[in-house]
Amino acid sequence: ENNLRDLFYDIKTVFNMIDKAEFMSVSGLERMGFNDEYLAGQQGDEFIIYKFGDDYIRVYNTEFEMNEDLNQLKQPINLKPIEAYQ
Repeated sequence: ENNLRDLFYDIKTVFNMIDKAEFMSVSGLERMGFNDEYLAGQQGDEFIIYKFGDDYIRVYNTEFEMNEDLNQLKQPINLKPIEAYQ
């Protein structure tokens, strides 16, 4: 079945189409970065990594811990403020 592949495609397609600054505002992300596979962000004092299509979000207490995981995943993503997407 291609359901998971379709879901991954749908989520990624929707994310590509939406306004990133608006997404940050609605989701409460203060800084965000992304590539074709992952979204990373900061919400208050928590940091997150989301792989498009997954049904869970990884949550970290520090940016250092998040960056360690991003490095292990070979996904160098820099968090940018909302102004970068306006």
